[in-house]
Amino acid sequence: MVTIMPDFFDCALHQDALVLVICIAKFANIYTQTAFPSNRTLMAETGFNRARLQRAKQIATNIGALSIEARYDEAGDMTSNLYTLNNKFIRLGHESGGVTVDTEILSSELTAKEVALLLTIAWGASNKTANPTNKAICEAMGIGAAMLTALKNSLIEKGMIECEPSFKDGKGQTANKITIVANCISPP
Repeated sequence: MVTIMPDFFDCALHQDALVLVICIAKFANIYTQTAFPSNRTLMAETGFNRARLQRAKQIATNIGALSIEARYDEAGDMTSNLYTLNNKFIRLGHESGGVTVDTEILSSELTAKEVALLLTIAWGASNKTANPTNKAICEAMGIGAAMLTALKNSLIEKGMIECEPSFKDGKGQTANKITIVANCISPP
C-alpha cells in the first residue's frame, strides 16, 4: 500500500509520473523510501516504452516527487539508479490525509490514464463517492471531455466505478455522482 499525499494532487498531475511513483513504491524499502528497480522492470510493470519511461522520470523529478541517483560499481561502471520517493508526495503504507492505493493496481488491466482518473476521483471523494464536474477532472488531468468520457466508460466496464447520470451543479457545470467500487483505492 502507498498513500498519495495532497501535494501530489496540488501540482500538475501527470498520469505517467503518478503510475511511475506507484510502481517504484512497490519495490521501495518502507523505512528509506528507496528502491533500485531496473528500467526493464519499470517498463514491464508500467507498460511504458523506454522513451515514455524517461519522460515520466523527468516529470516526477521536476515536480519533486522522486529523486534519482546513479549507482556505480568499484570499476566505475553504472549498475542501476537509486530512486528515492519524496514523502511530501507519496508515503509507503496507509497514512491519513491522502489517497491510499494498493500497488497491485499496476498489475490490473488499467492504463496510466485510468489509474490517474481513479486517483483524481478518490481525492475528491467521501466514503468512495464523489461529485466532480467534468471540467474539474479535465483540468486536473490535462485531458479533453471526449477522453474523460472514454476513460469513465472504460472504468465502468472494468467494474472499477459506478457513475450515475450527469446533473448540473450550482454553477451550471456538468457533474457526475461517481462511486469507486474497486477495493484497491481508499479516499482520504
